[in-house]
Amino acid sequence: MRIDITKIPFSRFGSYFVISCIEKEFWLRDVRGGDEAPSQLFKLIFDQPVDYHCTETQLTIYHKNYPTAKVEFIMPEANSLHIRTTGMSVEMVADKIRYDTFNAIGNDEFEYISYKKEMKYRLSLLTGVVNVDAPWKIVGNERISLTLMPDSELHMVNYRVVLREEKSVISFEDSQVKLQDNYQIWRNKMPTSHERYQESHELATYLLWANTVSQDGLLTHDITYMSKNWMQNIWSWDNCFNAILLAEQYPALAYQQLEVFIDHQDTSGAYPDFINDKYVSYNCVKPPIHAWAYQKMMSINNYFCEPARLSVIYDSFVANTNFWLNYRMEDGLPYYTHGNDSGWDNASIFHEGFPVTAPDLSAYLIQQMDILASMAQELGKLDESSNWQRQADDLFDRFLPAFNVDGQLRAFHTYSKELVKSTSSAMLYLPIVIAYRLDKKLSSSLVQQLLSRFECRYGLATEEATSPMFKGDGYWLGPIWAPETYIFVDALNRAGYQEAAYRISEKFCEAALIGGLAENYNPHTAEGNDDLAFSWTSSVFLLLANSIMKGDSDNDK
Repeated sequence: MRIDITKIPFSRFGSYFVISCIEKEFWLRDVRGGDEAPSQLFKLIFDQPVDYHCTETQLTIYHKNYPTAKVEFIMPEANSLHIRTTGMSVEMVADKIRYDTFNAIGNDEFEYISYKKEMKYRLSLLTGVVNVDAPWKIVGNERISLTLMPDSELHMVNYRVVLREEKSVISFEDSQVKLQDNYQIWRNKMPTSHERYQESHELATYLLWANTVSQDGLLTHDITYMSKNWMQNIWSWDNCFNAILLAEQYPALAYQQLEVFIDHQDTSGAYPDFINDKYVSYNCVKPPIHAWAYQKMMSINNYFCEPARLSVIYDSFVANTNFWLNYRMEDGLPYYTHGNDSGWDNASIFHEGFPVTAPDLSAYLIQQMDILASMAQELGKLDESSNWQRQADDLFDRFLPAFNVDGQLRAFHTYSKELVKSTSSAMLYLPIVIAYRLDKKLSSSLVQQLLSRFECRYGLATEEATSPMFKGDGYWLGPIWAPETYIFVDALNRAGYQEAAYRISEKFCEAALIGGLAENYNPHTAEGNDDLAFSWTSSVFLLLANSIMKGDSDNDK
């Protein structure tokens, strides 16, 4: 597969190293520190006109007129980069700040200390010549530039304090073979899909591999970032969709996507909004969909049903549910204090201010408590199971009187009780997730309203297309999103609307073919919006494309 590094970063499983082409400039980046941290490490400069060819495991930048002259990049290990030049040179200019330090520490060995990344980098010349221009100026190098001359090789490794284990560097060719073999193992374990989706299938497979980073700092496990473009965190609902995809073939990695949030769970029970290697943020939270996601994982792989593992997850979900019940309830109903808490950051129901009591949150919480009742029973905690069932019943008893206004579900301002004016967000139809509790007439009406008002050429828009607030690139004011699509598809399937679920799945997969694995899509054109290298989009695409294949197979029998 050929990768466009103006949109899709070149990286590998476990690595914080990334190479991107940003505004026609090639950059070696380090994505530690999250999406707010500067990531540019070295600008890569070529004194000849160049083009590039990038695959899943190797980037080659070559002379436009003499393609045999080239600079090749591979990442043999999660913390290393190997560069080989043939017939041309590359200059690496550090994007330095005041105290950055570049020292020779032996024959053809150098150490770069980056203060903005709080990291150190060992650069070792393996063969050939490297010219260094790094004059010292009182407290740091005035500039840092090294030019790897033609027919040379340089190996680079990163570390925080000391390089504890100096591995012998294997040849470029042997590293290539090892990388390709490792990637092929990953590729072969991804769900299958129809041939027509092959291009998106290959890209999704690569993105899930390349967007994963190794345990480091506050990241207590290997986890999958949303992207290595700029969404360099793991969020506490994004993780659920990647975990569901990984559950079948990589159960330990799937479990870690949830476990990292358990490790940082607040004493109130709240999960952090997001985590990276350096920061944990509790400013916002995310909706309680975690038990639903784990239940799906249990249905995929018995690994997640193992009592000791289930017990840990259950206790964490109990604490998280109690966060909502103890700290985010008013008049017996849960509420949001920011759009980010819902995952639908700028949805139209949030434009009048906060706090907002919205039907989706109560529905999620009812569903979560129903699942906790089931988990408790499986763990032999019968009294707790009964208690969760009672609390779910009590919240459901308050649900319809609070939100059902003439057959339409409405949000309202938590303290004034005034209805939110906007009724044009698909978010108001997420209570379809508890269709199993709704009477058939109401659930059927909600499904028909959802499909008639929000179904577009490429799937379910997040804002009604006739709304004055609709924008094809308006984040949650119109575009199609992977998590929203997957939640609705799952809810439609469970409610008995398999044909609609299949149709929405097909439309989403068509959008991925046109717009790539983007953060979200224009619902009318499928143009990809915002970050174009998103992991949860990749996971949802692979899940839905595989379900389409299975559905077609069942229909052929």
